[in-house]
Amino acid sequence: MMCMTYHERNMQNLEKLAPRTKKAAMEWYKWCEQNHIDILIYETIRTEEQQRENVKKGVSQTMRSYHLVGQALDFVPIVNGKADWNGYNRPEIQKAIAKAKELGFTWGGDWKTFKDMPHLQYDKVGYGQDTDEPNDVKKIAPAMESKAIVPYPGKPLKLGSKGKDVERIQRALKIKADGIFGKQTEAAVKAYQKRKGLAADGVVGEKTWNTLF
Repeated sequence: MMCMTYHERNMQNLEKLAPRTKKAAMEWYKWCEQNHIDILIYETIRTEEQQRENVKKGVSQTMRSYHLVGQALDFVPIVNGKADWNGYNRPEIQKAIAKAKELGFTWGGDWKTFKDMPHLQYDKVGYGQDTDEPNDVKKIAPAMESKAIVPYPGKPLKLGSKGKDVERIQRALKIKADGIFGKQTEAAVKAYQKRKGLAADGVVGEKTWNTLF
């Protein structure tokens, strides 16, 4: 078994994970050690403030990040003591990623629209539901809803749009929530966009959505 270059830091970050995620991540980490695959786990838990900044910078696409609930980790291969950010396609790293998938992780490098090579998330259990305390699940869900951490629906919402996502926008803007994107909703969106320094086109695209939520 090899000694990881950043073993102490890795263990500190792994300890921050939710229970079942941590168990799977520890098993994966030990497998990497046994197979002499040196990695740095540079991030696990993340605050909402950090996530908002990442969305703003474009390095993340949603506020519904598994990092916020302790169900994700970001890692980088280490070669000769240094991070190899282009090393994710190396055979041994691909084997490590395959092992992580076997343990229940999803790899961001497999995503179609937004590839996140360092990212492993444990979505074998529901979002925010990896907890030893059953009551915690009930606490997490309302807390997430009250902070309106809602993923972008994947397409712009504009005049004529209908549905639950339009209702969410209307509630966030504190106007009548009828689920119909009419002239009043368009005007409210434009006013909000102006206040936030966004392009005031009355269309709720990804930037406006992530600012709202």
